[in-house]
Amino acid sequence: MGGFLQFGVTQASKALEAKNYIGAGVHANGIFSGREDDEFGLALARASFSKDYLSRNVGFKKNETAIEITYKLQVTDWLSVQPSYQYIVNPSGDPALSNASVGLLRAEIAI
Repeated sequence: MGGFLQFGVTQASKALEAKNYIGAGVHANGIFSGREDDEFGLALARASFSKDYLSRNVGFKKNETAIEITYKLQVTDWLSVQPSYQYIVNPSGDPALSNASVGLLRAEIAI
């Protein structure tokens, strides 16, 4: 089992939408019997928008949050398949946009 914590801050700039970011997550191997090489992960990320971005987009929310759950299935010694699901709250801070669901599928081949 392991985890991570990320934090980032940007300088004031009219070109950047985000002023800061924080992310955290956990992962664990072998949560199912007989699947010791598989990996489960859960993460949360949040970006806060800059004052300049919000001043150009009056009425927008101050931040965007993403929640991700993933499972990496080690199919063979050389092949893994990893589906992932993300739920994004306040995409771009735009109140006209609904919260978003994103599905991903990643395949990894070790040569």
